Amino acid sequence: MRMLIICGLLMAVPFSFSYSAPLQVVALENGSFEAQLNGFRIHYEVRGSGPVCMVMPVSWGMSHEGMRGFLQGLEAHLTMVYFDPRGLGRSEAVRGESDRSMANIRADFDALRQLLGLERVILLGWSNSGMNAMRYAEEHAGAVSRLILLHTLHKMLPEWKQGMSDYAAEMREQMQGKSEAELDGMMREMMTEQWPAAMIHNAGVRDAYLEFIAGADVSWHSYLYMVEHDAPGIEDADPQRLTMPALLVAGRHDELTPELMGGMHAELPNSTFIVLENSAHFGPIEDPEAFIDAVRRFLGKDPAADD
Repeated sequence: MRMLIICGLLMAVPFSFSYSAPLQVVALENGSFEAQLNGFRIHYEVRGSGPVCMVMPVSWGMSHEGMRGFLQGLEAHLTMVYFDPRGLGRSEAVRGESDRSMANIRADFDALRQLLGLERVILLGWSNSGMNAMRYAEEHAGAVSRLILLHTLHKMLPEWKQGMSDYAAEMREQMQGKSEAELDGMMREMMTEQWPAAMIHNAGVRDAYLEFIAGADVSWHSYLYMVEHDAPGIEDADPQRLTMPALLVAGRHDELTPELMGGMHAELPNSTFIVLENSAHFGPIEDPEAFIDAVRRFLGKDPAADD
């Protein structure tokens, strides 16, 4: 069960931030769109209003509906941009297994940012996508005005990497003789039956999670690629290079503990760290009011004020 949580990953501290630059506000039309990015047809969504926050997708095989369901509460305060990774949702199918990689997700993220005419964006990552968001922020520091990192770390711990090869072998054994539809059904079963039991700690949150997961496309092969290639091979982000303001959000009851995230906070030179007391790994839906308040404070807004 612990390996499932790791692979899915991949008391409040007072806010004290110096804001290096004002947030860029660009009026983007809301809706569903398609664009040619790096030779692939990529589906993306724009929802909400306010400063633009682009969401780094997870690499383990879930279309944008999952991330949007998780983060939808931010749309009252930010213009949220989501996209389907290659091979998922309404984006074009992969042509090779490496198209599923975290590096290609970062490349498509940057191409979309440029297509939308966004000089600098708020970048949000959760769990596995938080790791990828930090890698992107290293590679394109000038394009990131703020980082919001939820339930994530800047590195894979040695004990996590050690378990990946055994877990990949187990996945390979499970898929023998299965059709593509059966494999994706196994992925959905894992997400809907096993993950909630391990990561979500009350029935209301579980129901909300199941509702938005039901609308998402999932991929066993993307999950397997992440386990076999990206998770054990991803380079650690260098916290000293992440100098933009960063909000780190941990859950009190998360397997990825506040102590682990607190260690990353100590290494990031310009970070604020909060712990959501009523949260495990899904803070934005487990403790939504505290989460929204934290983001609004981070962006320099009064949480009690109306927009």
